[in-house]
Amino acid sequence: MAIKNRAAGPLSIAEIVAEFGGTAPHSLSEYYAGGANVPAGCKGEGGHVIPSSGTISIGDFYGAAKLFIPPANDPAFYTGSYDVFTRPDGKYGIRMKTSGTLTLKGASPISYLVVGAGGGAGNGVWSSGGGGGAVIEGTASLAAGSFPVVIAPAAGRGSNGGASSFNGVSAPGGGHGGWWGGSQAGADGASGGGGTSATAAGKGTPGLGYDGCMGSTVSNDSGGAGGGAGGAATNARQGGPGKASSITGTTEYFGGGGGGHLGAGHGVSTGGIGGGGGKSQSGTANTGGGCGGSEKGDVSGSGVVIVVFG
Repeated sequence: MAIKNRAAGPLSIAEIVAEFGGTAPHSLSEYYAGGANVPAGCKGEGGHVIPSSGTISIGDFYGAAKLFIPPANDPAFYTGSYDVFTRPDGKYGIRMKTSGTLTLKGASPISYLVVGAGGGAGNGVWSSGGGGGAVIEGTASLAAGSFPVVIAPAAGRGSNGGASSFNGVSAPGGGHGGWWGGSQAGADGASGGGGTSATAAGKGTPGLGYDGCMGSTVSNDSGGAGGGAGGAATNARQGGPGKASSITGTTEYFGGGGGGHLGAGHGVSTGGIGGGGGKSQSGTANTGGGCGGSEKGDVSGSGVVIVVFG
């Protein structure tokens, strides 16, 4: 809970104590940033940085909050691969890119985003694009302790994307694309994989994603496109759009569908916004994007889990 802003009226040291704690009798010297009570880098209203030494005043603390600051490159904090970031509002977050265990030494309210892996392309000639992984957001309160995190790896040809999970929340992966040579339909998933000009597209899961589309014999678009977490694929030349999230403080898209396989001389397809691959392109890592229609070893986008503290 942040301290009030300047517009709300005069601030007392009692309000600073309520936010950051401390030992009576209280004085401002207890509240230098980087000390026992205020985290290093702590910011107040308008991004004002709480002083770590020298002159300090009660006015420095308008809008400040005792936010958890995740350490960088610390396996005692998270055992997998991760990045840390700071949002424009001063809150700190972690983007977990491979599976591991998150360990918190204290309780914290959080916001989270969990994204499943995209679906792979079809496993044969003139294959279709894979569907995007599910994108699930929410809030929770975490106690001190250790939390297993599963980041679904990239899916290969003919394989559905796997589920990513964190704190009891599981985001399933997208369905794989179909392929003309094996008369294989697109697979159902969080979002459906593309069909071919002769086989059906996969269905998305209501509330999580959307359907893929078939290819077309008229335009020689043999492999269809995968659906996305934010919308269905409507033609083989464009994967379905992913779902937008502003959890990091800027808008990003996740779970885009893979574009279809276009016949020779008919150009290239593009993936859906949110990491979907175009023709013969892999999905973008850690976006849950579906693989584009491919006849080689391209893969889907792996999943991701993002947590913001405070």
